[in-house]
Parts: sequence; C-alpha cells; structure tokens
Amino acid sequence: MTDATPAEALPPAAGSTARAAGATTRIVAATPPGTGAAPAAAAVPAGSITPPVPGKPSIYLQVGAFSDVANAQRVADQLNRAGLGPVSVVETQIGGRNVRRVRVGPLSDVDTADRVTDQIAGMGLPRPQVAVD
Repeated sequence: MTDATPAEALPPAAGSTARAAGATTRIVAATPPGTGAAPAAAAVPAGSITPPVPGKPSIYLQVGAFSDVANAQRVADQLNRAGLGPVSVVETQIGGRNVRRVRVGPLSDVDTADRVTDQIAGMGLPRPQVAVD
C-alpha cells in the first residue's frame, strides 16, 4: 500500500467539495456484505448496515485512496473477507489524477462507524476517515 494518499490530502468522499473543484467520480466496484469469507468474530451485526434514505446523508468510512487499481482492490478484498459491511471502490479524479477511494458503508449511525473504525484499525489498516454523502 505504498501509493496510499494521505487522507488529509483528499476530501474524504466524493462530496460537494470535490465536485466544486472539477473532480469527477464514479463507482467502479461495490460489493454487498456476505460475499467474502466468514465475518470476523467481532464483526458488526448485519442489522447495523442500512440502505441510504433519499435526502438523508449516509455515513461511510474511507479506508484509503489509491492511485494503483491493484492496491485498492487488495484492500477492498481484505475488508470484504472481514465482513464489515458493503465495500465500494469509487474512482474519482482530483487535480487531473485518478484516485480510487475504498469505502465501507453506508453505516447506520455514528456508534456503528466508531466500532467498525476500531475493527479496521485492528486489521492493521490505516484508521479510516469518516465520509458523509
């Protein structure tokens, strides 16, 4: 994961700030929960993942932003195997550079986001940034 861009260098999600700066965004892959290996023992219960409600912001955790497709997919696969919830790889262009954001969510509430953040950090991955879309 040597090409991970620090979270401070990029907006945490494809929100209005990125669009206002001329960035384009598209989801390249989204994986529903349960398609990876069995969830880890401390995984968040399946009921804590809820579909987004139109007009209501959704909570996501951005685990990393990668210029290399293979590195983004490797992290997405690791998250899928842990069974933490839906994982998506969102491709966006920032400053003329293609970046793939790896995100978990939507999550139902802040408490769930905190628990999943701790689980991701416990996997040896960087502590994710909260993204609200």
